[in-house]
Amino acid sequence: MVSSRVSNLTFVFWAVMAMVMMPYSGILEAEPHVEMENTTPPTQTIKASTGFNASDGFTPSNITVSSSNGVPLLDRPSISPQSLPTPAMMFERTGGCLGYNSLTDEAMLIGGRYDPNPSASGDESQTNLIELFDVANETWSPSPDTIPQAQAYHECVEVGGKIYAIGDHHAFSNPGVRADGVVHIYDPMTNNWTTGSTMPA
Repeated sequence: MVSSRVSNLTFVFWAVMAMVMMPYSGILEAEPHVEMENTTPPTQTIKASTGFNASDGFTPSNITVSSSNGVPLLDRPSISPQSLPTPAMMFERTGGCLGYNSLTDEAMLIGGRYDPNPSASGDESQTNLIELFDVANETWSPSPDTIPQAQAYHECVEVGGKIYAIGDHHAFSNPGVRADGVVHIYDPMTNNWTTGSTMPA
């Protein structure tokens, strides 16, 4: 009877000890293995590829690395006017935008800044002229229509069947550079240009 009682007490003792020690069992577990991160910074290498596209004047020798921050810089080549291939536009220009008239299957080069004589300086100006490119025949022709106001360095977008020529920039205006926020709208159904609400300043 005494031994049975001792057995019961021993069992109760160990059961109580197990319950008391259970919250602390995590303390007795071994720490998980932690790997240290590689603290060596990655190295950056700039390689000059033999396949670098040099057709437009960009060559590996155009790349320099800034001594202050290590950022590679690309020195852009100078741009000079080239003769126009056939079929050609009426004149050389930049800063125009291209819209597409699905009714006539024509691309419309709208406005821009043109240079009537590339060998002279100071004769460049903005234009309100439009040139048409016949997609089927691959030929250029002048449009009988013009946009209401000369416009350059703008964008074209087609929305709801109409072509919008939006924005402008007067890079060489005197005094100062300004933008008027011009908006021109072309409706192919009526073959008519209108002036839209000016963009906010």
